[in-house]
Amino acid sequence: MVFTFENVSNLTRKNDDVYFTVLPLEVIKDWGFPIIQSDVIGEDVILVSYDTVESLINKKLQVTNPRFTYKLPNGSVNDEYVVLIVSETQHFPSYCMHQLMSYGRFERLIEKGEKISSNSTKLMTFRSLYDIFKDFQRYRVERSLCPRLAKDLIKYVDSIMSEYPELGYLPVAQRKQFRKKSIADSAIAWYCYIRYFMEQWTEDSQLTNLPRPLLSEEFHYENWQGQFFDRENPVLLVNKGKFKFNDAQRGLIYEIWRQWIKEA
Repeated sequence: MVFTFENVSNLTRKNDDVYFTVLPLEVIKDWGFPIIQSDVIGEDVILVSYDTVESLINKKLQVTNPRFTYKLPNGSVNDEYVVLIVSETQHFPSYCMHQLMSYGRFERLIEKGEKISSNSTKLMTFRSLYDIFKDFQRYRVERSLCPRLAKDLIKYVDSIMSEYPELGYLPVAQRKQFRKKSIADSAIAWYCYIRYFMEQWTEDSQLTNLPRPLLSEEFHYENWQGQFFDRENPVLLVNKGKFKFNDAQRGLIYEIWRQWIKEA
């Protein structure tokens, strides 16, 4: 079966495996794709997997063998949903992100548009969140273990949001005030938190205690001390307060942060 999606955008910046669109539930239902897991109902994000891309012209994406990963939600036909269209090879990161987005406390912090306004309570965009998860294709997890991983991931995120309230919902004024002094709620920081969990879990899927990222511990560097993600951390800064690293170098930030956790 070959199907054409219209008005799609490429979700990843480095390849063409993942796309998304936003459509009313009525339109989505009319597609009539087969369902892979009919015992699970999708929530805020609808996952569609496919085998191959036939063409992408003027935001029209033609793929082979599309299917819904889960049953469609029981919403109003006029309700709009994000549809994530993923290659079968992207199943693991897409599955993890979908499950985390089903957790309302976290989902309310994700902006589904392209940008976050200066007066927003959101932490990152949907695209930024996917950029975090797509980096985790390195981890090999059996499909039968994915539900357990997703459940533990939600517990982990809930625990760090409870222990560090700045990572959860804050009113606009408080969010702005926090961001003046810290990047601990940024997409780069969340990459570190989630990767830390993934590493610990894939090493031991029978974890009895959830990993702790030690965000309130003091970091010492030469004559400076403070929390690692403080904006004044000289390890992260160069001249005139500019950051040494960008999203492309977040793996290096993680390695520095991970080493500090080991030594704390």
